[in-house]
Parts: sequence; structure tokens; C-alpha cells
Amino acid sequence: ENMNENDKKSLNVILETTTDENILRYFVVGGKNEMYQGKFTHSPDTHFAIARNPSAPMDVLTVLAKDPDPEVRGCVVQNLKTPNGLLLQLAKDEDINTLDAFRILFYDDQGKLREGITKKYPGVFEAWEKNPIEQELKKNHENYDRIQKNVALARDKNTPVNILEKLAGEEDEPEIRAA
Repeated sequence: ENMNENDKKSLNVILETTTDENILRYFVVGGKNEMYQGKFTHSPDTHFAIARNPSAPMDVLTVLAKDPDPEVRGCVVQNLKTPNGLLLQLAKDEDINTLDAFRILFYDDQGKLREGITKKYPGVFEAWEKNPIEQELKKNHENYDRIQKNVALARDKNTPVNILEKLAGEEDEPEIRAA
């Protein structure tokens, strides 16, 4: 091994990939990026750290974009250095953890679309919105919001009787009828 004990202690992240039957490890050692061939223990947490690292090389992010763990793929999405083409591929992901990472990328804490984000990532927002899983999640979320508003309306003592009758008659939701 070419690394001394101090370098090993300062090791922040490790990535394992297979290329031409060689095991490559990507390290951020002492603040300096190095490609290193060697055998080190692999941990899923290291994939998270590397996927979040803005200095991770494109080829490493490409490998992590195919990681079996959807949370690692989500970290690739949130890495601001991830190229547009890779984000377009990830926008087709079928796991909600990866898709949720796009929501964090595109929207602020108040649920508003971040200014200029669609220009920064052309086509990615549209591809993510067209993802069938994301469309289903959005539909479920809108349905949940509608039900919660109707429950609040049904519980409000000032709601007119004709509205309450309409809610009770149209809704097949026990939460609304119970209110």
C-alpha cells in the first residue's frame, strides 16, 4: 500500500467500482483527490459521502448513479456538479427516494420552485415531472391535501349544513364523515 497511517486516518470517502477487472477506489485524502488501486473496506456510507462531494469526478458520479441504493442515487441528484445528462437519466428512476431528491433540488423549503433552476438543468424538471412514479406521487399528495382541507371544513362549526351534506355525500373518506 502506498498510503501511510496518517493518510489512512484522513481518508474521508471510498468508492468501489469495477473497471477492466481492476478494483478502483476513489479517495479524498487530506483534501486532495487521488485515484488509487488497492484493497480497502467498502461501506455504503462512503457512497453517500462521495455522491455528495462536488469534487467527485464525472465517471465516479456515473457509477454512483447506477448504485443499487436509491438514497445514493438521490445524493448524486443533489450534487450540484452532476451533469445534466446524468440528471436526465436519474429523472427516469422508479424509486421514490431518488425522485424525492429532485424535489429537494427543484423546490425551496416553502415549496416554491427555485429561481432559475429549470434554466440551470434544461429538460430535467420536465423529465422528472413526466416520470409515471412522480405523477402518481403528486396525485396522491394532491388527494391527501384535498382530504385534509375537507376534514378541516367538516370540523369547522361555522360550515353551512348544505356544505357538510355535500361533503358527506360525495366523499368516500371515513376521515371526512367522522369529522
